[in-house]
Amino acid sequence: GQNPRILNSNLHSREFYQEMWATLKRGEIWSGEVQNRRKGGAVYREHMTIAPARDPAGTLTYFVAMKQDITEKKQLELQLLRAQRMEGIGMLAGGIAHDLNNVLSPILLSIELLRMRFPGEAGESCINSIESAARRGAGVVRQVLTFARGIEGERIPLRIKDVIRELASMIDETFPRSIEIRRSLPADLPLVLADATQLHQVLLNLAVNARDAMPDGGVLTLQADRVSLGGTASPFAIATKPGAYLRISVRDTGQGIPPELLDRIFEPFFTTKAPGKGTGLGLATAFGIVRSHGGFLDVKSTLGVGTVFEVYLPAIIAPSQPAAAPAPPALSRGTGQTILVCDDEEFIRDISSEILTHAGYNVICATGGDEAVKLAGKPGQPIALVIMDVMMPGRTGDVIALELRRLRPGLPLLFSTGMVSDSGPEQSLREQLSLPATGLLTKPYDEKSLRQAVHRLLTGQKVDSKPPIPH
Repeated sequence: GQNPRILNSNLHSREFYQEMWATLKRGEIWSGEVQNRRKGGAVYREHMTIAPARDPAGTLTYFVAMKQDITEKKQLELQLLRAQRMEGIGMLAGGIAHDLNNVLSPILLSIELLRMRFPGEAGESCINSIESAARRGAGVVRQVLTFARGIEGERIPLRIKDVIRELASMIDETFPRSIEIRRSLPADLPLVLADATQLHQVLLNLAVNARDAMPDGGVLTLQADRVSLGGTASPFAIATKPGAYLRISVRDTGQGIPPELLDRIFEPFFTTKAPGKGTGLGLATAFGIVRSHGGFLDVKSTLGVGTVFEVYLPAIIAPSQPAAAPAPPALSRGTGQTILVCDDEEFIRDISSEILTHAGYNVICATGGDEAVKLAGKPGQPIALVIMDVMMPGRTGDVIALELRRLRPGLPLLFSTGMVSDSGPEQSLREQLSLPATGLLTKPYDEKSLRQAVHRLLTGQKVDSKPPIPH
């Protein structure tokens, strides 16, 4: 018996309702989307069609409204738009990172050569600065690639309690005393298959953001529980598989995030912090790491109340024993074996050639795939190993590798790449990496990584390197 205006959300302008009523009073049908309130006060979206009704004399007497709750439909549309935008940003970021890796590779490869040519304290100081800057750059690029494609690490069954305990110990020592740290960890938490270092990085990034949101102090809560999902639990969960998940929550009582910024906070280089206070890569990196683990990252925030980030990771039922990581080989010297270096980047060819020659190998170079095939096809050319860039003009490295293997079955191949994606030549590369005598070097790599990879392949060992971690 009450007027329908009690359901008004107050989220539409006065002009919106004036236009609606003007249409109806002219005897026309009005149709559109409206935000209204439920009995409990919650706002929902509905599609509404209102038709005027007349009596036999033609007098406008009442209106008939047909309403459809489209809240879930709008949420699904938002999921799709977000996913498409993040995919586009990821492709762009991945392409830029690939080019930057080619720029950083010769710098890192040159460090040891520079140390030999410029010995002494003055030269060492300058070279250390160059190395530090190059590794910092590599670290930024690695974060961008983590966001863009996700990076595979060593996945082992993990107890999240151990990771959170280590994180809590670190932030207890480094965060302001005005921030109270709380933990809520049930005893029966499931295990997750994850890279411990990457997961620690995710939670640390979220904790640092929570700290920055509470400049005057507050409460930071680290919580974990087990949940069962059906596939549409989050705006970021388009492809979530139904099943058991471990949910890790990082909650603060800070300033909150404005609603208009929630859609952008996971974009790389987007930050609300002052210049010099953040790069805008923390949440983008966390997003990429969680996605590469088969999970997703959700956020809820209320201005003036606080924010909670929720990390969802697929739970595993029982642990398996991880294989012990082999000890890194020493920097063994070559005994005159011939190595073919194929890369379209002149600086990488030159530096790689100088490093390997100094290490006791005989090196020949090719500027592209066709030249590499000609050199490998020469009678009596004793090539022991090929270092092949994947992304080159013309025929890509994966195609050339197949031709080289036809010419010389069993020829060891060491691929180098700045980015591994899920399509094109990189997908073909994934398939070839399962073959014997095949390895991968991820750009940018340094002299030690290059020499170790060459030694491993020449001695029949597996090669799969990560780019150098910044100091």
